[in-house]
Amino acid sequence: MTLRNKRPDRVLQHEAGAEPGCEEGSSSATARYATFDELQRRHVMRCCGVGGRHAKIIAGLFFGEGRK
Repeated sequence: MTLRNKRPDRVLQHEAGAEPGCEEGSSSATARYATFDELQRRHVMRCCGVGGRHAKIIAGLFFGEGRK
């Protein structure tokens, strides 16, 4: 496996001319991934064109998940 496949972020930064020591907040230790609820909310926001609060309520009703 080549370096490009193992660490694509490093290769892209190197090609763009960025210095290796100055990454701004992009660390795998601090990476935060979207939860399933957030993905559902974004989907409803995109499809229905509603705001975040309304999308959260609609997603809870539509996908059958909500407060427990």
